This record gives sequence, C-alpha cells and structure tokens, in this order.
Amino acid sequence: MVRFQVREKTKQYQEATTKDELTSKEYETVLHKKDSQLERFQESVHSLQAELEELKALKALDRTEEKEAELEKLRIELVEATNMARMLFGKSSEAGTVDPAAEIRLRVLQLEKLLEDAQHDLKLKTEENEKLLENLEEKDSENIKIHGKLIQYRQTLFGPADTEIKRLEKQLEFRDTQIEKLTNKCSLLHVELAELHEFGRRPSLPEAEEEEDVREEDNSSSGVDSRSTENSLATILEPELPGVVVTEKISRIKKPRKIRREELDTFEASAMLISALNYEVMKLIQELEDKEKQMKELEHVCQEYDSSIGQIRTQMECVYKEYGVKSQGEFLYPLLSSFDLLESTLTEGIPSAEDEKFQKLEIEVIELRRLSESVRLGGGDLERRMAEATRRLIYLQIQNAQFSRRCQILDRLKVNSEDEKERMRSKLRTLMTVQSRQLNQINYENELNSIEIARLQNTVIHSVPQNVHDKVVADYKRLLSQTVIGMATKAEDTVDVEYSFNVAKLLDSGTTAEEMQAKIRQQKVSL
Repeated sequence: MVRFQVREKTKQYQEATTKDELTSKEYETVLHKKDSQLERFQESVHSLQAELEELKALKALDRTEEKEAELEKLRIELVEATNMARMLFGKSSEAGTVDPAAEIRLRVLQLEKLLEDAQHDLKLKTEENEKLLENLEEKDSENIKIHGKLIQYRQTLFGPADTEIKRLEKQLEFRDTQIEKLTNKCSLLHVELAELHEFGRRPSLPEAEEEEDVREEDNSSSGVDSRSTENSLATILEPELPGVVVTEKISRIKKPRKIRREELDTFEASAMLISALNYEVMKLIQELEDKEKQMKELEHVCQEYDSSIGQIRTQMECVYKEYGVKSQGEFLYPLLSSFDLLESTLTEGIPSAEDEKFQKLEIEVIELRRLSESVRLGGGDLERRMAEATRRLIYLQIQNAQFSRRCQILDRLKVNSEDEKERMRSKLRTLMTVQSRQLNQINYENELNSIEIARLQNTVIHSVPQNVHDKVVADYKRLLSQTVIGMATKAEDTVDVEYSFNVAKLLDSGTTAEEMQAKIRQQKVSL
C-alpha cells in the first residue's frame, strides 16, 4: 500500500516536473513571440516616424503657400495704408499744418525696420562665423593628424637618422636664404656699377670730385694695381715738353684713370662670376661623391630587404599556423602573391648575368677590331698606346653608364620594396589586432556562457515551489509513521495551493556581479 502511494506520488511529481518544463517552454515561446512583436512594433514606429516627417514637410510647404498668401494680403493692405497716408498728409500740407505725432510714428517704424534688418544680418554673420570656426577646428585637427602621420613616416623612413636629416634640411634652408641675399646684393652691385659707368662717362663733373674718386680707388685697389697705376702715372708724368701747365698734366692723368676704373669693374664682375662658377663646380663634385656613396648604400639596403622579406614571409606562415588555417586563404595568399610580384620585379629590374656577359663580349669584339685596324694601318708605339688608352676610357664610360642605369633601377626597386614592406607590415598589424580582438571576444563569451550555465542550473534546482515541497514532505512523514508505528493518523484537510511558479523572475535578464566582472575584464584587455 505504501509502495503504491509512493509510486503515485512519484508519478505525480514527474507529471508536475513535466508540466513545469512544458510551462517553461511555453513561456519561452511566448517570450520569443513578444520579442518578434516588439521588433514589428519598432519597425512600424520607424515607418510612422518617416511618414510623420513627410507630413511635416508637406505641412511646411502648405505653410509657405499660406505665408505667401498672407504676405500678398499684407502688401495690399500696406499699399492701401500708404495711399491713405498720402491723402491725409496731402490735405494737411495743403492746410499748412503738419502732425508731429504721425512723423514720429513713421520715424519709429523706420527705425524698427532697420533694427530688425540689422538683427537678422547679425544672426547670419554669427552663424557664418560659427561655421567658419568649426571648419577651422576641423582643419586644425586634420593638420595635426597629418603632421603626426608625417612624423611617423619620417621615423619609419629615416629611423635614427631623422635628427641628422632635419639638421641638414635646416642647413640647406639657411644656405638658400644666404644665396638669395647674395643674389640680391649682386644685383644691387650690378646696378651700382652701371650707374658708376654712366656717371664716369658724363663730362660735366668738377675736378675735385674726380680727384677724390681716384684716391678712393687707389686706396681700395690691391698692391699690384697700385704699382701698375704708379708706373702708368710715372710714364705719363715724364716731361716731354718743358713748358707744360699743371692743369694739362691733371687732364692727362684723369683719362687713363677713367679707363682703369672701367677695367676694374669688368675684372670685379668676371671675378665674381668665376667664384660663383667655382662654387657650383665644387658643389657638383660633392654631389657626385654623395651619389656614389648612396649607390653603395642602396645595394646594401636591397640585400637587407631581400632577407627581411624572407623573414616576414616565415613569420606570416607561423602566425597563420598558430591562429588557424580558415582565415589563411583570405589574407595570406594575397600577401604571398605580393611577395612573388616583388621578387619578380626585382629579378626583372636587375639585368641577368648572361646579358652582362653578352655586352662585355660585344665591347671586347669592338676593341679587338679597332686594335687590328690600328696595327694593320701601322703606327708608332705612342699612337698605339694612346689608342688603347682611349679604348679603355670608352670602356670605362660604358661601364659607368651601366652602373648609373643599375643605380636608377635599384633606386626604383628600393622605393617599391619599401612601399610593399610597409603594406605587409600594416596588414600583419591589422591581422594581429583582429586576432587578438577575436580571442578577447571568445574569452568574454565563454565567461558569459559559464555564468549563464550556472544561473540555469540554479533555476533548475530551485524550480519546484516551496508549497509542493512541504506537501510532499508531510505525506512522506505520515506514511512513515503509519508503517513504523502501525496506527493511522487522521489525514489533515489539505487545500491545494495554486501553482504560483514564475519563470520570468528566475530567468531575469538583469546583469549579475559575475557578468559585470567579465565585462570589466574584457574592457581592460581591449584597452
């Protein structure tokens, strides 16, 4: 009997649990339906908002039409009022009396109109100023970003040599400014020299001024010029005739000194030109030496880039092996294709060994033909040696041309390789950042899932109501007392309590402390 009752109770318990599960499923379906209904309502709300905006626009258009009609009415009324005022003022002027109140009112109306116009213009100007300030702020922020990017690019390009390059740039700017100043001074000096030439050619000049100019020129000229002038003066001052006046001697002295001034001007101009040309030649020689150094550095850098490209490829393959093969096809193959393209450009740009041998053989054949012709024609040892020296010089010139062409090719390849390297580095950085973000997101989702599993386990454990639990315990105690003691107790009248189980309270969507801690951890990792 007791076993039968226990079985019935277990069956009832199982039925209650099944009912609980069914009710929970029903609640879940109801929740999903409600969510779908909410989404539909939101979509309908959005559509209604769009319709409202359209209606507002239509109303605004209707209002504009109404306003135009009102303005037309006001215009007609204003015309009528002006006609009335003219009639009234015309009568008053004819009568000889003027109403001062009417004049004051008209003046007030005019001033109010002017004030409204001024306020409107002021608002427009303030709005324009605000817009201009916003544009300026945006441009300043863009300029700051561009400046930061330029600094980064300079650091990536030049590295530790950035400070030295900046110093050289400052020196070049200072040199350019100095050159501009010198050119300006030279132009001014040329103008002064032209004026002096014209001034020297004029005949109407006092003798005292000419003597002072001659003295200044003698003092400013060098020792050799002073000696030459003294010798010329000595030759001029030799007395050819005994009875010569002093004024004739002074007039004779002035003519060669004028010629000497023109010669000095031409000498100064030619000296300035020679010094400028010498400076340019020295600068060109320095630039040639710098270019030779750059060629050597470029060859070394190209070798380093080849090795670095191989290292980057191996690193990319290792990274894709670590983070999985699924994303490898999306990102690795274009990188590998770009590597292959870069290598192909490198191999195509540099001439092959066979081409170089062919060119050398052609040059040797040409030299041998020339040598045979010189021997066949016959000549001395000096002529033959000179011919050999010229041939060697020609061969060296050809080699220099080949080297310059190779240098240009290497420069172009260096630029291409640097661009490709920067692209691959940026792609690798983006890949690493994406992978790290994905890992952080997966860890965060795992933590949330573990918290959700624990919460659901807790809800499953506490899914039976307290009333049912107390009732089952009381029945079990009663049956136990009947079997052990052997006497039946009076069954208390028990009233079935309504099933007041609420899944929504147990499955509350509020964030728990564990979820908040997981979110904080995920944000810290992302930062």
